[in-house]
Amino acid sequence: MKLIALATAAAATLAVVGASTAEAGPRYYGGGSYGGGGYAGGYRGGYGYVAPSYGRGHCAPVVYKTHTVEVNRYTQCRTAYDHCGRPYTYHVTVVTYCDYYSNGTTRTWSRTFS
Repeated sequence: MKLIALATAAAATLAVVGASTAEAGPRYYGGGSYGGGGYAGGYRGGYGYVAPSYGRGHCAPVVYKTHTVEVNRYTQCRTAYDHCGRPYTYHVTVVTYCDYYSNGTTRTWSRTFS
């Protein structure tokens, strides 16, 4: 009985102390309305998101693609099947590109030509 009372008191103390001192996760900007509330960040469709802060009256920097470079090109042999189930082979060319952006990031992607 005494052990149950101590455990309950400890749990209640931990809940009060833990709730008042522990803060986790990012802070959400904006009002509670669904349209953004006229704030810089706000809620979009009821879900809060963290908006980057660029100071009052400043816009976010515009990121644009500066150039695209062909990284790799190779021919690949593939197998397909005709309507009777017989296999046949054909060749495709796979080209890999890399996009470079103004903020220094890159994106690599491939395209297949038959």
